[in-house]
Amino acid sequence: MNRDKNWDGMPKGGDNGARQAAEEAAERVVNALGHWSRSTREGLSTGIADRTRRGGSAISAAEGDAARQISGSDPGASLGSAGPGAVSPATARARGRDLIDEVDYVSLWAKRNDSGPGDRALAEIYRMQGFDGLPTVTGPAEVDKIVKAGSWELFRGVAARHGVSAREYAEQFRSGPYLPGRTLGYVGVGNGTWVTPLKSEAVRYAAGDAEGVVRMALPRRGVRIGAYGDLAAEQSRVLAPIEQEIRQFKDAGARVETSDRLWALEDKRAVLDDAGRFAALRGYDAYTTPWRNAAGEYWIVLNRTALVVER
Repeated sequence: MNRDKNWDGMPKGGDNGARQAAEEAAERVVNALGHWSRSTREGLSTGIADRTRRGGSAISAAEGDAARQISGSDPGASLGSAGPGAVSPATARARGRDLIDEVDYVSLWAKRNDSGPGDRALAEIYRMQGFDGLPTVTGPAEVDKIVKAGSWELFRGVAARHGVSAREYAEQFRSGPYLPGRTLGYVGVGNGTWVTPLKSEAVRYAAGDAEGVVRMALPRRGVRIGAYGDLAAEQSRVLAPIEQEIRQFKDAGARVETSDRLWALEDKRAVLDDAGRFAALRGYDAYTTPWRNAAGEYWIVLNRTALVVER
């Protein structure tokens, strides 16, 4: 690790103003990118149409200033562009909510039997939170600028299998259905989308196929990030009273009038027992794991709409 930098890659010392300015600049650019991509997808939104009718710019002064501060270019020029810096359609950024006390756990746990790949209960949580929407997709230069401004740079590697190429799997992450990843049981840190800060590690997971490597940026501001150790402690606090009530029911002997309650508690425990599902229900966008490589911790991403992904 560079001794002049903190674990997150930002300079050490008291220059908190510079750190905050960089984070704010990255957030403004990401927000502007998301705004342009929705405009591309929807044609001309009502808000932009109103601005144009009033003789204003399709991109606000604030958005333009933020983007020019980082890119040195006019963001309005890329609207509708098919060039390397063009932004692909994206979903509006989903803001996670705490749904722990709001969901029907019997119905949610039953989702595990639905057809489809991965953790289907997690897929339903993604749907409820809006995490299954599309990311912002743009060119390498734009991702470079967002990372330089302070966002986390992360990579995902996917290999060809079952007759599907690595390129197709990578493109699905950018523009297709969001796969609710399932981790190997022995890893034990939760389901979701595993990513790494080390590109060479992603290349290894892609079996050396460069087309299976997806580069992305995760902004530091406006996102809810957890660390697995803290999440596990929070998870234990939530599960403890559930476990206690289950034991009380079993110690008293199952009866017809209590069996439905017991089954509901066991389904709730089953859902919350996975750290990825727990974090998604809590509204976290992503979290770091205890597993590390030379560049830092592996991550599990939950909210795809929070990402800026390289085309």
